[in-house]
Amino acid sequence: MPKRIVPEFRISDTCPALECDLSEKDVEQFVTELEHYAALLPAFRRCD
Repeated sequence: MPKRIVPEFRISDTCPALECDLSEKDVEQFVTELEHYAALLPAFRRCD
């Protein structure tokens, strides 16, 4: 039986890690959208 469930994570030179190119304005927009979504959460609560 393997000792590790998840194999080692390797990044190859042919598949480099993605770069984040979000601006501060992009992040602020996400926060606003998440706040609107969070306001809807009570409508999705389970009643049992």
